[in-house]
Amino acid sequence: MVVEGNLIKIRGLLGKPERLKEAQDLYREAIYYACDDDIRQPFYLERATLKELFQEKYQLIQQSFEGVEANFHQTIVDSWQLVSSHSLTEREIDVLVEIAKGFSTKEIAQVLFISEATVKTHILNIYRKFAVNSRVAAVEKGQQVGILSISN
Repeated sequence: MVVEGNLIKIRGLLGKPERLKEAQDLYREAIYYACDDDIRQPFYLERATLKELFQEKYQLIQQSFEGVEANFHQTIVDSWQLVSSHSLTEREIDVLVEIAKGFSTKEIAQVLFISEATVKTHILNIYRKFAVNSRVAAVEKGQQVGILSISN
Protein backbone atom coordinates (compact mmCIF):
# COMPACT_ATOMS: atom_id res chain seq x y z
CA MET A 1 0.00 0.00 0.00
CA VAL A 2 2.84 2.39 0.83
CA VAL A 3 4.50 1.65 -2.50
CA GLU A 4 1.34 2.26 -4.52
CA GLY A 5 0.47 5.38 -2.52
CA ASN A 6 3.91 6.89 -3.02
CA LEU A 7 3.84 6.25 -6.76
CA ILE A 8 0.41 7.86 -7.07
CA LYS A 9 1.61 10.88 -5.07
CA ILE A 10 4.57 11.22 -7.46
CA ARG A 11 2.13 11.50 -10.37
CA GLY A 12 0.47 14.44 -8.61
CA LEU A 13 3.79 16.17 -7.96
CA LEU A 14 5.14 16.05 -11.50
CA GLY A 15 5.00 19.37 -13.28
CA LYS A 16 5.69 21.20 -10.02
CA PRO A 17 9.42 21.93 -10.06
CA GLU A 18 9.39 23.13 -6.46
CA ARG A 19 8.15 19.67 -5.36
CA LEU A 20 10.55 17.56 -7.44
CA LYS A 21 12.69 16.76 -4.38
CA GLU A 22 9.59 15.43 -2.61
CA ALA A 23 8.83 13.21 -5.64
CA GLN A 24 12.39 11.83 -5.54
CA ASP A 25 12.05 11.08 -1.81
CA LEU A 26 8.74 9.27 -2.41
CA TYR A 27 10.35 7.14 -5.12
CA ARG A 28 13.27 6.24 -2.84
CA GLU A 29 10.82 5.27 -0.10
CA ALA A 30 8.79 3.16 -2.56
CA ILE A 31 11.94 1.30 -3.62
CA TYR A 32 12.89 0.78 0.02
CA TYR A 33 9.55 -0.86 0.88
CA ALA A 34 9.20 -2.81 -2.39
CA CYS A 35 12.72 -4.20 -2.42
CA ASP A 36 12.40 -6.73 0.41
CA ASP A 37 9.22 -8.34 -0.93
CA ASP A 38 10.10 -7.96 -4.63
CA ILE A 39 7.00 -5.86 -5.34
CA ARG A 40 7.21 -4.79 -8.98
CA GLN A 41 3.70 -4.45 -10.34
CA PRO A 42 2.98 -0.89 -9.06
CA PHE A 43 6.21 0.34 -10.68
CA TYR A 44 5.16 -1.18 -13.99
CA LEU A 45 1.70 0.35 -13.80
CA GLU A 46 3.17 3.78 -13.02
CA ARG A 47 6.07 3.49 -15.49
CA ALA A 48 4.96 6.51 -17.56
CA THR A 49 4.97 8.67 -14.43
CA LEU A 50 8.35 7.36 -13.34
CA LYS A 51 9.88 7.81 -16.78
CA GLU A 52 8.78 11.45 -16.62
CA LEU A 53 10.39 11.79 -13.17
CA PHE A 54 13.57 10.15 -14.45
CA GLN A 55 13.80 12.58 -17.37
CA GLU A 56 14.26 15.31 -14.82
CA LYS A 57 16.66 13.71 -12.33
CA TYR A 58 17.66 10.18 -13.38
CA GLN A 59 21.36 10.44 -12.44
CA LEU A 60 20.58 11.95 -9.06
CA ILE A 61 17.96 9.29 -8.34
CA GLN A 62 20.19 6.44 -9.47
CA GLN A 63 23.09 7.67 -7.34
CA SER A 64 20.89 7.80 -4.23
CA PHE A 65 20.66 3.99 -4.03
CA GLU A 66 23.16 1.47 -2.72
CA GLY A 67 23.33 -2.32 -2.49
CA VAL A 68 20.10 -4.28 -2.86
CA GLU A 69 18.04 -1.13 -3.38
CA ALA A 70 20.28 -0.09 -6.30
CA ASN A 71 19.90 -3.55 -7.81
CA PHE A 72 16.13 -3.51 -7.34
CA HIS A 73 15.85 -0.05 -8.91
CA GLN A 74 17.85 -1.29 -11.90
CA THR A 75 15.65 -4.40 -12.16
CA ILE A 76 12.58 -2.17 -12.28
CA VAL A 77 14.03 0.02 -15.01
CA ASP A 78 15.30 -2.99 -16.98
CA SER A 79 11.89 -4.67 -16.85
CA TRP A 80 10.36 -1.72 -18.71
CA GLN A 81 12.68 -2.38 -21.65
CA LEU A 82 11.94 -6.12 -21.57
CA VAL A 83 8.23 -5.51 -21.68
CA SER A 84 8.25 -2.75 -24.27
CA SER A 85 8.41 -5.23 -27.13
CA HIS A 86 5.26 -6.97 -25.90
CA SER A 87 3.56 -4.15 -24.02
CA LEU A 88 0.34 -5.36 -22.51
CA THR A 89 -2.62 -3.04 -22.34
CA GLU A 90 -3.91 -2.06 -18.91
CA ARG A 91 -6.84 -4.44 -19.35
CA GLU A 92 -4.55 -7.31 -20.38
CA ILE A 93 -2.57 -6.66 -17.22
CA ASP A 94 -5.81 -6.77 -15.21
CA VAL A 95 -6.64 -10.14 -16.78
CA LEU A 96 -3.11 -11.44 -16.15
CA VAL A 97 -3.35 -10.45 -12.48
CA GLU A 98 -6.60 -12.39 -12.14
CA ILE A 99 -5.06 -15.39 -13.94
CA ALA A 100 -2.23 -15.28 -11.41
CA LYS A 101 -4.82 -15.49 -8.64
CA GLY A 102 -6.05 -18.74 -10.21
CA PHE A 103 -9.39 -17.42 -11.43
CA SER A 104 -11.27 -19.12 -14.26
CA THR A 105 -12.36 -17.27 -17.38
CA LYS A 106 -15.87 -16.95 -15.97
CA GLU A 107 -14.58 -15.62 -12.63
CA ILE A 108 -12.32 -13.11 -14.38
CA ALA A 109 -15.26 -11.89 -16.45
CA GLN A 110 -17.32 -11.38 -13.30
CA VAL A 111 -14.55 -9.59 -11.40
CA LEU A 112 -13.69 -7.25 -14.30
CA PHE A 113 -17.29 -6.78 -15.48
CA ILE A 114 -16.57 -7.93 -19.03
CA SER A 115 -17.82 -10.84 -21.12
CA GLU A 116 -16.13 -14.24 -21.14
CA ALA A 117 -15.41 -13.76 -24.86
CA THR A 118 -13.55 -10.54 -24.07
CA VAL A 119 -11.53 -12.31 -21.37
CA LYS A 120 -10.61 -15.03 -23.87
CA THR A 121 -9.52 -12.39 -26.38
CA HIS A 122 -7.31 -10.72 -23.77
CA ILE A 123 -5.81 -14.09 -22.82
CA LEU A 124 -4.99 -14.85 -26.47
CA ASN A 125 -3.36 -11.41 -26.81
CA ILE A 126 -1.28 -12.05 -23.70
CA TYR A 127 -0.19 -15.44 -25.07
CA ARG A 128 0.78 -13.85 -28.40
CA LYS A 129 2.68 -10.93 -26.86
CA PHE A 130 4.51 -13.16 -24.38
CA ALA A 131 5.02 -15.99 -26.90
CA VAL A 132 3.51 -18.56 -24.51
CA ASN A 133 0.68 -21.06 -24.78
CA SER A 134 -0.61 -21.55 -21.25
CA ARG A 135 -1.80 -19.58 -18.26
CA VAL A 136 1.07 -20.86 -16.13
CA ALA A 137 3.63 -19.76 -18.72
CA ALA A 138 1.94 -16.35 -19.01
CA VAL A 139 2.09 -15.85 -15.24
CA GLU A 140 5.75 -16.93 -15.17
CA LYS A 141 6.58 -14.50 -17.98
CA GLY A 142 4.66 -11.75 -16.17
CA GLN A 143 6.83 -12.38 -13.11
CA GLN A 144 10.04 -12.45 -15.17
CA VAL A 145 9.37 -9.09 -16.77
CA GLY A 146 8.17 -7.48 -13.55
CA ILE A 147 4.47 -7.04 -14.30
CA LEU A 148 3.55 -9.49 -11.54
CA SER A 149 5.25 -9.76 -8.21
CA ILE A 150 5.93 -13.22 -6.82
CA SER A 151 3.31 -12.67 -4.12
CA ASN A 152 0.45 -12.29 -6.67
